[in-house]
Formats: sequence, structure tokens, C-alpha cells
Amino acid sequence: MASKCLPFDHQYIQIAREILDNGAEIVGRNNLRYKQVFGQTIKVDLRDGFPALTLRKMPLRNLFREFMWDVNGDHRVSALGPAKHFWDFLADSEGRLPGSYGRSWRSWPQVCPEESMKWEKFHPGPFDQLKWIQEQLRSNPTNRQLVLQTYNPAYDSLHCPPCHPGMIFSSTGEYLDLLITARSNDMATGVPLDMFRYALLTTKMAQDAELVPRYVMFASANNHIYSQNELSIRSIITNRPKPKCTVWINNNKPLFDLDPETDFELINYDSHGSVKMEVAN
Repeated sequence: MASKCLPFDHQYIQIAREILDNGAEIVGRNNLRYKQVFGQTIKVDLRDGFPALTLRKMPLRNLFREFMWDVNGDHRVSALGPAKHFWDFLADSEGRLPGSYGRSWRSWPQVCPEESMKWEKFHPGPFDQLKWIQEQLRSNPTNRQLVLQTYNPAYDSLHCPPCHPGMIFSSTGEYLDLLITARSNDMATGVPLDMFRYALLTTKMAQDAELVPRYVMFASANNHIYSQNELSIRSIITNRPKPKCTVWINNNKPLFDLDPETDFELINYDSHGSVKMEVAN
């Protein structure tokens, strides 16, 4: 039986209104003004449909490309093709993105223990967190240790550390759920794209493990709207949400072999028009 989760669009509208009406006004590290609220949660049920925002048009193909960029553990911004503009300002002089989500997912840095720590056991070499979780979901799906980290405090070269420090996969042996913890969520340029990404990940991880994708839940410490996007957000939250869509992902290929150009499709996606949102850098 499906849950009583509100559709994603409706939850998005509620949080955006709370920020606009009651958010604390802050001037951030980039000297840009924004409004923020603490402790908001978004929970969707994938059995009810795919959570693609309909209040404005989403760049679907770019989102599929960015998803596979993460899945493949890439850190070269140029590999994103038309989707690279979102990450350009965070890249170094050689076009590399230190501490990218995908790099953390697929190649967590090797631990080099000091002499006093050598009694502890660490995985040798860079550790592929995503592949390990995928293997566990197939062999031991009710394992309660399916935690994937993205925030590494040892990095000293990050212009902006990952907004989502980690994920926790949870399975009953029939269903697969995902909890994402967020230190910071930009309602304009982050939340709609991130919910899309994590819903894709949950759907395909479940598919490959012969599980049913169910809940995706965002628990965020800080949801905010930058002043340069305030009018655009006020405009789109007056739109009437469109009917839900579903997602098709090629079931004949495993996660790591998917092609973003041919192996994904949103079915019956309808939305309001495109609205430009500015990335705060």
C-alpha cells in the first residue's frame, strides 16, 4: 500500500513559502543575501510516481548526464558536456572538481593510519562505497550499515564542501529506501535537481538488487533561498502542480553501464515553462 506522502511539488511549495515568509535573513560567505530555515524534511514515495518538479521545466537530459557523471566517479567538469556550467565555478585551474560527489561515491581516499592506529583494519587503496553497497543489497539487503559518506573534513582544497554529507540505504528485503542528510540545500538550484538524482539512484539500485524502490527522504539542516532567486521562486510556487510522471531505466544494463543519452526516459512528464535560476558562487 502506498504511503500518505505529499507529492514532491506540494512539499517544495510548503518549504519555499516557509522560507520566504519566516526565514532568517543572512549574508553568506559569498556576500550574498539569503533567507534560511532550519530542520526541514522532504519524503517522497517512489511507488506514487517519480519526483520530477513540474512547477518549472527541468533539464532532463542534463540531469541524466550529471547522474551518470556521479555514478562513474568522474571529477572532470568537461565530462559533463552541456551540463558542466553548474560546476564550472567550483573547478580548479585544470577543470577538476576536488571532492566531487561521484569521486567520494566511487573512490573514497585511502586511509593512511599512523603507527598508533595500525591495529585498526582499513580497506586498502581508494574504497568504492557505491559498489560495496550495491553488492550488499544483493547479498545482505537488510544490513543496517549501508552508509555512504561524501563529506571528508581532511580536504583542504574545497571551495564548497559537499552539501550532502552522506546517504543511508535501508531495506526490508522487499523495499529499498534512501535517507540523505544535508548540511545545506538551495531551494532554487539544488533541491529539485538533487531529489531527481537520488530518486534515480534509489530506483536503479533497487532494480539491480531485485527490490522495490520506495521512500526517498531528505533531512536538511539548512534550506535557503538566495535573494537573486526570490522573485523566480515566488513565481513558480503559484503554479498548479502537474500530474506525476514515471521513470524508465534500462533494466538490461547494470547501473555502471548505463548511457545517459539512451537508457533513461521520463514518461508523461509535463511541466510549466523554463525559469532561470542563478547559481550562488
